[in-house]
Parts: sequence; structure tokens; C-alpha cells
Amino acid sequence: MALEPSGRLVRTPTGFDLILTRTRTYHASVDDVWASVTEPERAATELRLVHHLTSTEHLGATGPAWEYYLDMLTAARTGGPRPDFQDYYPAQKAYFESLA
Repeated sequence: MALEPSGRLVRTPTGFDLILTRTRTYHASVDDVWASVTEPERAATELRLVHHLTSTEHLGATGPAWEYYLDMLTAARTGGPRPDFQDYYPAQKAYFESLA
């Protein structure tokens, strides 16, 4: 399955921000979605993830991994099919590396 990566890279004073922008919609409050990620006993609604980076050294792996983790969260919350990591990495590696 070919998935479109949604990341973009923005230079900041301290490094870079990897921003994932593909919309994933959850029928829950922001607090409930965030809790499903951060509370150990349970494991965000705008889920624009920003990963603050000091370098782009591992961007080719970091970007696809976040896309996968967010889609795994979606599958867990909706009961949908679990994504296959092979659809993200190495398939999206070149895209994320090209952002640097």
C-alpha cells in the first residue's frame, strides 16, 4: 500500500521542526486522545505533531516512524486495520531525506 507522507521541515533557531500535517480525525476530545497516548494504563483533536530536532541526521527514519505511529493510534482508536511498517519504511525514507 503506497501512503503519501505528510511531513515538512522548518528551520528554527535551535535546529529543525519536523511537522506532520496529514489529518487524522478522532471522535473524542483533545484531552481524551492525548491521554490515550500518554497514560500508561490506557496505552492528541488537532493532531499536528511537531518533533523538535537538533539535526536532520535520522530524518529518513524518524519521519516514516511518526507517520506509522499516528496511523497505529488511529487504528487502535477506531478498531480499523493495523498499518504495516513496511508501507512506511523504507518506502517514505527518500521523501523525508529530501526535506533536508
